[in-house]
Amino acid sequence: MRKSAALFYLPVLILFAITAFGTNRLVTQPLRAETKDPVIRFVKIGDQDWMTENLDVTAFRNGDEILQAHSREDWERAAEQQLPAWAYYNFDSTQNPVYGKLYNWFAVNDARGLAPEGWHVASKDEWFKLIENAGGWTNGGSKLKGVTGWKNDGNGINELGFDAQPAGYLSMENDFANREMAGAWWTSTAAPEESQDEGGAMAPPSSANEKAMVVLLTNNYAGIQLIQYQTYCGLSVRCVRDKP
Repeated sequence: MRKSAALFYLPVLILFAITAFGTNRLVTQPLRAETKDPVIRFVKIGDQDWMTENLDVTAFRNGDEILQAHSREDWERAAEQQLPAWAYYNFDSTQNPVYGKLYNWFAVNDARGLAPEGWHVASKDEWFKLIENAGGWTNGGSKLKGVTGWKNDGNGINELGFDAQPAGYLSMENDFANREMAGAWWTSTAAPEESQDEGGAMAPPSSANEKAMVVLLTNNYAGIQLIQYQTYCGLSVRCVRDKP
């Protein structure tokens, strides 16, 4: 994989000032940032540029390939050795590409950089700022969720253009779960040390007590949840653009 160029060619940025419940809020049209590889679609929300799609890369920024897990055995082996890895949901490469790939946190936290050049995996604090711009924890989820794809009338209104998709995840029990019902995104922030002592039921010994912070959206709740997952789980990733 070629290293992505750092230059971005920005088309027209159009800002709309709107008033909602007495609060002026700045909204933008989704933009496209062109790089040699890949093409990145993003939206400006407040003072942050967020990718509007889940990450879908197979190599680190320096070109090193990330291990693809083709089976549960592959995934468990990567966890035991704390190796960066990714997988398709149900290990099925024919899945809808809108969901991106599922990564363990060893990939997220690798110094080689999971995100393309000029971008990084969003931290907990950067997610907090996004959630504040979406209206807060209680109702912000509906503004971030896409208008299609969420089961049982769980679609959002995608007011900010973030277009969160219910990709499901590879859970702490090493089972794939909740495609079309939940989306779970790694942050780049490790869980506090005092909460690192509760391993999952089937956690590999080397990573049983290691956790990271996760943002969760579900089809049956309009709000947003911040939870902790073991680092060997397989979750989606969203990136935010580096500040100049």
